[in-house]
Amino acid sequence: MSARRSAVVLVGHYGPLTGTWWQDEIGQLDEWELAARTATTILYRLHSLGWIAVPGSAARKNPRGLQDKREYVNNARPDLCIEVHYNEASKIADRDGRWPGCTGAPFADGHVPIPGVRGVSVLYNERNTDTKALAGRVVAECVERTGLPAAYGSGLDPRPVMPGHQGYIYLIAKTTCPTILIEPAFLSNADDRAVIRSDAAIFDKIGRAVGDAVQEWWHVRKEDPL
Repeated sequence: MSARRSAVVLVGHYGPLTGTWWQDEIGQLDEWELAARTATTILYRLHSLGWIAVPGSAARKNPRGLQDKREYVNNARPDLCIEVHYNEASKIADRDGRWPGCTGAPFADGHVPIPGVRGVSVLYNERNTDTKALAGRVVAECVERTGLPAAYGSGLDPRPVMPGHQGYIYLIAKTTCPTILIEPAFLSNADDRAVIRSDAAIFDKIGRAVGDAVQEWWHVRKEDPL
């Protein structure tokens, strides 16, 4: 990419094609659709702030796989990579059956929501203080603008680099640029789902919050490089 600051924004690789989707009394919430809408608002906000901001998912319902995304990002050589997911927190219950009102993996085999787990969180590489600083800014901006709480108290979700790891945090470990994974809300929490459904501007609020946090982080990073 050019010398201008640049970012790739990825959409999480879940949705109906993998059997991961949520239903409640109002109807279906598809994580892929929510993540795609959120990623779009982030792209627009970054672009308005002078970034070269490009999507990192193919224009189809099934986005890029993990290795494909890693190669795409590393070949593009951006200054930053952001991936958008929506969170869930569940456990095996002491009863048979499925998660009430939900369908698809991982909600079969007696999984039920963990009460009270909700809010904004950002995953980052715990060995990289640069991405920790960015994660903190993103959480703070999202909490202020959306009214959602910070998950886990701080909203920060550090993840180590693990050799050969192929799962959920693969990109954080495998991309060569600073990379964070944003979880704007827990779809397993009825309060978070209600916010998503009731606030028509929720995606714009998240996009502006993330874009502004990235811009602030970038200026600090350039003035005081790590």
